[in-house]
Amino acid sequence: MGISYIVIGTIGGIFNILLFTRRSLRVLSPCIPLMLAANVANMINLYSYTPLRTLVGFQITFVYYSSIACKLQFYLFYTSVCASTWFMAACCVDRFFSSSLNVGVRRYSNMRNAYRSILAITIFILLFWSEAFYCFDANQIGKPGPCYTRDNACAIFDTIFAYIFQAIGPPICMIIFGIGTFIHIHQGRRIRSTQMSIEMIETTNRRETSNIGDVRGKNRSILRMLIGQLLLYIVCTMPLLIFKLYIALPLTIDKSNLRRSVENLILNISIFLQLIDKTFAFFIYTATSKYFRQEFIKLFKHHDRHRHV
Repeated sequence: MGISYIVIGTIGGIFNILLFTRRSLRVLSPCIPLMLAANVANMINLYSYTPLRTLVGFQITFVYYSSIACKLQFYLFYTSVCASTWFMAACCVDRFFSSSLNVGVRRYSNMRNAYRSILAITIFILLFWSEAFYCFDANQIGKPGPCYTRDNACAIFDTIFAYIFQAIGPPICMIIFGIGTFIHIHQGRRIRSTQMSIEMIETTNRRETSNIGDVRGKNRSILRMLIGQLLLYIVCTMPLLIFKLYIALPLTIDKSNLRRSVENLILNISIFLQLIDKTFAFFIYTATSKYFRQEFIKLFKHHDRHRHV
């Protein structure tokens, strides 16, 4: 399973980078740089965990016994997951601003703020999850895996952080600003419908309205992409968070070797489930957005045209 994740995630990640760096998409919305940053974080997340776990399947287990490898693996895993999620939350905030009827609010949706958000989120998360260098270590006995939290205090601390900054914060942010965006879109439709029923529109104005409608349609495509990934993120993240809560509970149970092996298996499965929305992001975008599919087809047509020239 690990090898298939690496292959699919690499192909999808490369396609996402090629598409998000195309001028037609890059200048479409301030949301695109955020989605590109999320894609880069997804690829870091994929390569920080999957290759090492795949090696364990071939009995190459140095990550279990190397303190540096163990700490670095969890640090990269946590920072990339958290960064990717908050980049997508920032996209929802940008959609909320850009869809507002208030000109002053719409001004907050710009490229400068998008790049500032990327920088601020990256710095905060890199500093915030530095606790992984203390809390995680190799050669752990009686834990779900040899590379895990050092003690119960670290397990509780890690679980609280994961719930606040992965399970609660980003989804609530996405849902609130997503609902706000739908309200803005609905208000805009109602106002435009009223205006068109009152006054005559000249040919030039119809062209302008068509162009504005086209841009709004593309922005709605971006919103559908975000919603699709949000729903899959919630479904894929919950198993790992529930497992973390179970491990953090102060249960006084003598665990047999079989129970510990089962817990290690559940941990690995939960982590691979959490990687699904990161690994298949390209396919989520392709399935939920007609505009994204059109740009993907244009990418190959552009390559084919240059090859024949």
